[in-house]
Amino acid sequence: MPDYNKIDETTLEVAETVEIIRDAKTYTLDALKKQEENLVKKAADFAKMTDAQLVEVRALIAICEDMGIKTAAEVVKAAEPVMPEGE
Repeated sequence: MPDYNKIDETTLEVAETVEIIRDAKTYTLDALKKQEENLVKKAADFAKMTDAQLVEVRALIAICEDMGIKTAAEVVKAAEPVMPEGE
């Protein structure tokens, strides 16, 4: 489970522990051609993957909003002096 940390007013850090493993693979040309064929067939799955990524990004946006993290434009606007009307 990732850790979510508010770095500053505009930044969310998502920290995950990842184990480092050396992984060596060997391939035959036949296997690579079959893999290429399978990847081409899975082109429709790209849309599903994009949808999943969109769900994740929206969840991170919600976490930012819950933690009070703002966009850079919101920080700049909040720092601008408020001028009384008529001046």
